[in-house]
Amino acid sequence: MQFSIEFYTNKKGGKPVEKFLRKIRQKNKTLWAQTIKGLEKIKNKQYHIAKNTKRRNKNSPEIFKRLSRKEKASMKKTNFDKYIEAELKKHPSLKKEFEKADRAWDIALQLIALREKRNLTQKKLARLVGTSQSNIARLENADYQGYNLKTLEKVARALKARLDITFVPIEKRAAKPELKPAFL
Repeated sequence: MQFSIEFYTNKKGGKPVEKFLRKIRQKNKTLWAQTIKGLEKIKNKQYHIAKNTKRRNKNSPEIFKRLSRKEKASMKKTNFDKYIEAELKKHPSLKKEFEKADRAWDIALQLIALREKRNLTQKKLARLVGTSQSNIARLENADYQGYNLKTLEKVARALKARLDITFVPIEKRAAKPELKPAFL
């Protein structure tokens, strides 16, 4: 079953939700990016607990099933998709916020899914980590960005998981060929 997001159009042809999102963007780019990215992840079904799924992406934690490019391409573009493309094209500065929001949602959704797979409540996980339930709730919130390595390691151990942080080089131009000394 595919899920899509369409902006509601009123009798006058207006799209009140789209108008509301534009106002948010003008006042708070970070909030706009987090809201849009969360809706996009839900729409694209990027995260599902894959308890009964044999197909898994080798780069994703075992509990997630990501849509393949072919699956994403087969989904019909909605006015929501067109809105995102247009906003990012008109306001390139939003791209950085959008990428930040993407990472925040990834962390929050992974923590929630793994905790649920382990049949733990936030309160039980908090006891295992040695913190409060409100701290676990904060970690599972896509708005939160104050993670520290020590806490994430404790949560990973409590969830019987491995914390994997990867640095990915940003390649803006074609890579220059590596120069080697002529005397070698």
